Amino acid sequence: MVMSMSRVEIKKEIKIKRRRLKFVLLLIFILQILGLLLVDNALREILALDGAKVLGYEIKDKYISIDFMGKTNYIARGKIDYTYEIIQNKYEKIIEKFNNFLKY
Repeated sequence: MVMSMSRVEIKKEIKIKRRRLKFVLLLIFILQILGLLLVDNALREILALDGAKVLGYEIKDKYISIDFMGKTNYIARGKIDYTYEIIQNKYEKIIEKFNNFLKY
């Protein structure tokens, strides 16, 4: 005699399979990125290249350089500091409003 699964059991199985699939896809993506970075690093050592990397960053006094796919982008430290201050002020205001809301 063959027993069939109920609707709830079928949904649980589908959910478990989706979760496993997402995990496997994430793992494959991470392994591909790591492999790409390792190959880039190995080629740079062998060929003694100093240009832009596939993925990387470098912090200087006045700017931060971000390398992505062979192109280097420079960001001024002043802009980063200014943006950080804005985000920090907004965060403090949100926390203050939240705490005032909890008091009532």
